[in-house]
Amino acid sequence: MNLNVNLMDSPEIQARKGFKKKHAFQGLGFLLLLGVVLFIGQHVLANLKEKSAIKALQNEIRLNEKKYNSLLTMREENNWAEKIKEELEQWKESSLVINPLAVELVGLVPENIQLLEMGLAGELVFRSAKVKGESDERLRTYSFSLAGRSEGENSEDAVLEFVKKLRAAENFGTVMESLRLSRTEREVRLNNNTTNRLFFIDGQYKERVW
Repeated sequence: MNLNVNLMDSPEIQARKGFKKKHAFQGLGFLLLLGVVLFIGQHVLANLKEKSAIKALQNEIRLNEKKYNSLLTMREENNWAEKIKEELEQWKESSLVINPLAVELVGLVPENIQLLEMGLAGELVFRSAKVKGESDERLRTYSFSLAGRSEGENSEDAVLEFVKKLRAAENFGTVMESLRLSRTEREVRLNNNTTNRLFFIDGQYKERVW
């Protein structure tokens, strides 16, 4: 015969059951709290990572902005240098060098003609654009003058022939708007018997862009 004896009375049994339920609720509450903490922690870490990424991106943007501004400055300086270089080249191209003129002139002067004076004057011309949106014109022009003496009986014919040669010369008439014999006159001397003639030549070179 088997005999089971319950040594716990009814209040103890009820108390034990209540203890188990209490601990069960406490454990569940702890798990819920732990879940909430982990959830919040994940969001906090995600926000921190996001803020860190945003800050890194902002730093990169600032760095790239500095590089971009530096490149813009370099480009502006380079454009300015190129513009100055272009201006100098155009100025050089528009200049009229006197040495080639003098060398060619010496070869054109006949034996019975003496040159007394030569002049070359430059002028800057600014002309407004005729069409809206186009750039204003910047031009250089040169005026040429020559005075001399022609000797001998055929002095006047010699002057006319000399002017003809000038008009066909590379550095004179071919690059001039005009070249003319402005006047001639008989040279006055004490004996008043001379056939020499004084002559004066004027010329205007074609406008040059600079």
